[in-house]
Amino acid sequence: MGCKCTKSKKIIKGLVIDEDLAKTMEKYCFTQENINQFWRLFLKTDTDRSGTVSAGEIFTVIREKPNSIIAPYLIEYISDLEKGHSDKLSFPEFVRSVSKLCLYTPTQIIQFVFKCIDENRDDYLSKDEIMFFLKRQHEGKMIFPNNYLKSIELFKTDRSDKIDWMEFVRLAREVPYIVFPAFRLQNSLRLYSLGPLEWKKVNKRLLKKKKNDAKEAEIKELEMQKEREKIWSQQIAEWDARDPNL
Repeated sequence: MGCKCTKSKKIIKGLVIDEDLAKTMEKYCFTQENINQFWRLFLKTDTDRSGTVSAGEIFTVIREKPNSIIAPYLIEYISDLEKGHSDKLSFPEFVRSVSKLCLYTPTQIIQFVFKCIDENRDDYLSKDEIMFFLKRQHEGKMIFPNNYLKSIELFKTDRSDKIDWMEFVRLAREVPYIVFPAFRLQNSLRLYSLGPLEWKKVNKRLLKKKKNDAKEAEIKELEMQKEREKIWSQQIAEWDARDPNL
């Protein structure tokens, strides 16, 4: 069932609603005003007027510096996206990427951090991988404080040097600043895109859409079940009508 909330206000000058963007609006239940806000933000972010935005330009618009502790998380997030312009985002890609991160649940944020650190994608982390992530530098200077590294060194793992998802959740509780920058990134993107209150409204519309879709799927399944029962009833009637001597 489609989201009936995308029609409101006029499209602002320069904004083109192509098929790709229309699908994104439908997927996230965005109003026209939401997309207008994204377009204004995109124009503000696209400082070199290339028609695309980079991680560096996003740093500027959310008022963060490349040596900020959120920098590695933003860079990893953008590098992991499917993009058509290498390390840059077109407007529809920009809308999707910001929306996806802004709508992450706390658990999804922690999963995102786990994935950022898991260099070889084997669903396990080693202390070496975590240390490598925390030793990121910008212009020769460490991004994360040294006490971050010491806390990881002191963290006791249950099985040698391998940290699975559940153990990483425990690590996040004991050493919260390993995931805190990702939450700060999410809050910054929410603040400078649609605003916290509007994101709550978007989330509310998405939950309503999910419930409606589930209800529609349930009705469809009941209809299919009735049709199957009807076919079987007809088949049984045919068998009953046959000559018992055959």
